[in-house]
Amino acid sequence: MKKKQWKRNHAKDKKSELAIQIVNDFDSQFSYCLALEKVNCQILKDVNLEVRSGEIVSILGPSGSGKTTTLNVIAGFLDVKSGSLNYNNQVWNNLPTQKRRIGVVFQDYALYNNKTVLQNIMTPIRNQKDKKTQATKYAKLVGLEKHVKQNVATLSGGQKQRVALARAIVKTPSILLLDEPFSALDANLRVSTRDWVHDLIKKLKIPTLLVTHDQEEALSISDYIYVMKDGEVVQFGKPYEIYNRPINTWVAKFIGETNILETSTGYVGVKPENLKLNDDGEYQFGQVKIKHIENLGSHFKLKLSNGFNINTRTLPNEEFFLSSNKVLYFDLKGELIHEA
Repeated sequence: MKKKQWKRNHAKDKKSELAIQIVNDFDSQFSYCLALEKVNCQILKDVNLEVRSGEIVSILGPSGSGKTTTLNVIAGFLDVKSGSLNYNNQVWNNLPTQKRRIGVVFQDYALYNNKTVLQNIMTPIRNQKDKKTQATKYAKLVGLEKHVKQNVATLSGGQKQRVALARAIVKTPSILLLDEPFSALDANLRVSTRDWVHDLIKKLKIPTLLVTHDQEEALSISDYIYVMKDGEVVQFGKPYEIYNRPINTWVAKFIGETNILETSTGYVGVKPENLKLNDDGEYQFGQVKIKHIENLGSHFKLKLSNGFNINTRTLPNEEFFLSSNKVLYFDLKGELIHEA
């Protein structure tokens, strides 16, 4: 099978826009800000990736897949062994980190806990004459204007996340890099913070690359997703495309808990939400029994005798019929053939 190169086409006759420039009629379909072309470094293998103005693009994958390595290459923390790293047609391969104007929000935020909110936000612009005015402006932008004199150590997790974001964008970055930025927050705060960050980034039109292992996070916040495994991009697309049409059984099981059933000719995949607890579906899976019930509060997760897992709000009888109206067909190598 020919190796796929997950790289979007962009018109060569269109001039790339500056990342921080706000252009009302900007069409992101034709212009990119950042592009990695066949980049190799440590575990990375010919990685192709693009981030365009006004987009939030996620790199999604398990631990060790190459997500953070890709981020470190873009930030200049790691050298490119081969391939090309470009920003608006400017080669970045040997450009020092400080000249890339990268904004980074680290997983642990990397704040100065012995300093105030304002002092933390001023860190990247400490040599500017109007640093206090600028920092105050961005503190207000992230909703922390009442906390500028407060020591960072006394803030909540959500407030610290806002300080880290303000510090990353105060210098009007070329591109914003988010490294698992919501992982330290509790479940409820994670969702509300994620929505707030999404709206702020879209307002500022900063091209943003999000590194995450959380499928729900990537699906909810991203314009596009690169799915990585073992240093390679295995699938690229819009969130709903990757969720509904995974390119192989590995992606199918990694995103959305797809049930995979082995047959003599290949594999059949079914999403839990597409399973029916009766014989009304076009595709029949026969009688099944419940092996284990997991109570998740809002719904139940059932592990069945045929290896399937289903989510349901009401508990069926111990033995019931299973069917579906939508399935994915994979060949013996696990590659997607078609959906029905």
